[in-house]
Amino acid sequence: MSGRDRLLRLLSDLEENNVEGTPFISERGVLDKFNEGLLDEVLDELYHHAPPESGLARKSYHQRIFKNCRLCLAILIKIGRSEFIFRFCESPRFGDDKLPISKDILLDIADLDRSEKQIFATVFYRNQFMFKPVTFDKTMGGVYTVLPPEIVVPIIRKKALKDGEGGWSIVYEIEIHSDYDKLGHSPQDGEISVSL
Repeated sequence: MSGRDRLLRLLSDLEENNVEGTPFISERGVLDKFNEGLLDEVLDELYHHAPPESGLARKSYHQRIFKNCRLCLAILIKIGRSEFIFRFCESPRFGDDKLPISKDILLDIADLDRSEKQIFATVFYRNQFMFKPVTFDKTMGGVYTVLPPEIVVPIIRKKALKDGEGGWSIVYEIEIHSDYDKLGHSPQDGEISVSL
């Protein structure tokens, strides 16, 4: 099995659905399991089929990707455009720490004709949110936070509360995927409620 296929299988194994059926992949899971050995296999294949245009040494690419582009490479492999990883490494505008990346910036990445650039930017843009669900933490804006529609909300269980209906919403008891629950509550704090 090729390194690319092993990575695709890993991503498939890590994929989960939230309560709305939207898939997401644990960022921590990818970073924990997409190790240097697997990266070597993937890079061997990429160097053979689509070598980088710049003169950077293979070791430099390996270090840059391992440090700050494993999620980007996983997304590129998932959408069938792994050859662009070298360009991601060469630009400070791209990297795991830059996700989510705007469509305008994504349009600059590829030497493609205009319609192909648009397709690439749209496909990458949509898929990146699968790897970057919202993290629930105490800085989210207090009582009321509105998230853009493309953001994946990693709620894996919800149950409407008795007497939780109002004029504008329903209040639910929820369970947030543990990788994205940074609210710092303990079981003694009680349940968290959210209006969806």
